[in-house]
Amino acid sequence: MRMKPVCIKRGVVLPFLCLALVASWAALPPARASAAGYSPWSGGHDASGVTETSCTWYFAEGCTREGFDTWLCVLNPQEAVANLEISFLTPRGNEFQRSVPVSPLSRYTLNVAEVVGTGQDVSMVVRSDLPVVAERPVYFNYRANRSGGHDASGVTKASCTWYFAEGCTREGFDTWLCVLNPQEAVANLEISFLTPRGNEFQRSVPVSPLSRYTLNVAEVVGTGQDVSMVVRSDLPVVAERPVYFNYRSPNPSGSYAVAESEGMALASPVRYADTTGIMFHEASRYDIHDQPANPRVMFPLGGCVGDANPGARYPGWELQDSGDPYYWVQESRGRGTFSTTAVDVGAKAGCAVLAPVDGVVERVEPYSLYGSYPDQRVSIMPDGRADLRVVVVHLEATVTAGTRVRAGITELGRVRRLSQFFVSDLGRYYTGEEGDHVHMQVNLAP
Repeated sequence: MRMKPVCIKRGVVLPFLCLALVASWAALPPARASAAGYSPWSGGHDASGVTETSCTWYFAEGCTREGFDTWLCVLNPQEAVANLEISFLTPRGNEFQRSVPVSPLSRYTLNVAEVVGTGQDVSMVVRSDLPVVAERPVYFNYRANRSGGHDASGVTKASCTWYFAEGCTREGFDTWLCVLNPQEAVANLEISFLTPRGNEFQRSVPVSPLSRYTLNVAEVVGTGQDVSMVVRSDLPVVAERPVYFNYRSPNPSGSYAVAESEGMALASPVRYADTTGIMFHEASRYDIHDQPANPRVMFPLGGCVGDANPGARYPGWELQDSGDPYYWVQESRGRGTFSTTAVDVGAKAGCAVLAPVDGVVERVEPYSLYGSYPDQRVSIMPDGRADLRVVVVHLEATVTAGTRVRAGITELGRVRRLSQFFVSDLGRYYTGEEGDHVHMQVNLAP
């Protein structure tokens, strides 16, 4: 999966423009703007126009994987038909082609998946017998908490050198490098990754003729880095640097990160719009089978509005105040675990409960809460972490064991109405509501 630079501003309402414009007003560059309302995905993008047409346009980036729609838009400003030859280059080579006549003074639009199918990483080369203008809009929903759109004009010339000042592998950021080799021979890349400490990382890569190369930058530099890149090639190529991010603010219409634990990001099991409150507290030492749970500490994300249990805080860790989502830390329950080893996320009964991590459901079990109230427990083995189990309780489960789940996307079930039996501490002390909620914690695997 890859991702693209996107500028999204909440609350912006703009017309969704499906026109290619050629304009000039008071010497200001024209721009193309699109905004919220694409499928279930929100966001917006804006791109300056180009000042010259061309017979060749290159696009290194393009994706038709799940959650991505890539389009090609071509403007023919000529008084005659423009005949296009479009090549679609995947990591395997020049696999797909399409010939298209574009009428005079008209716009041509293509859903790239109609040609290459779904599940593809794809670059494009657009050649025309008359000068035209081409752009590549992409609309996406990446891991449920990074949705939006971006748009870019192609470049008209390949180059042996490409510079990228920006790049980030901090929490919430995924930076990728996409390189299109339009040549009939192998292009040998030398990539330098520059951090504040200098030219720390390098990678040499051969890119096959007429193909696309994709790199997750974190695979080279690791996480937590601010990084620039210099791409040098012995043959002219085209490079782009996609970045997808969830920067500090949650997605009101979807999931959001609520904590980190054992190097994993934990998505809230409740959508942002459904959340009534968030309370971290001490987890029990034992699971529903009276076996040691070995709960792992969670590091809350967002802003702490009150810590009633500072004595049980994880040593050396300070509560953060980075804004929404806001949370409380409950007073001690006398369980002898750290104060943030469990989290209750409040929501009305019947609201959707979402998977907090990518992984596979290991167990779905009924049990009696406090020995008296019917409840269910879902245990998920996270991808790449067979030593851990992410446990979600207080729901009416709809998944079954063996189900593959995606963080913030796959529905595990619905919030159980426990308020018919008792008012939880979340409701009694913090939200003042019924107190229905989903409980989540991370345990060592049994």
